[in-house]
Amino acid sequence: MVEPVSLTAAAIATLAFTKFLESGSGELGKKFTETAIAKIEHLRQKIWEKLRGKPKAESALVAVEKQGSQAELGRVAV
Repeated sequence: MVEPVSLTAAAIATLAFTKFLESGSGELGKKFTETAIAKIEHLRQKIWEKLRGKPKAESALVAVEKQGSQAELGRVAV
């Protein structure tokens, strides 16, 4: 029997914010199809909705999106 795959919060956050962590959009285009990119964007929006109103989480999300901060991405996962 195959075990179900479980993703950690860190893996989910990394996936959702991949486009902000990549150095250029060309790399992202090589890795994902357009459908996957749309799903990742939807996931990122869901994370924002869930964490909206929590100042520390919001500042971490902004840092990930603007600076590509891996450290702040870890804070989002927590």
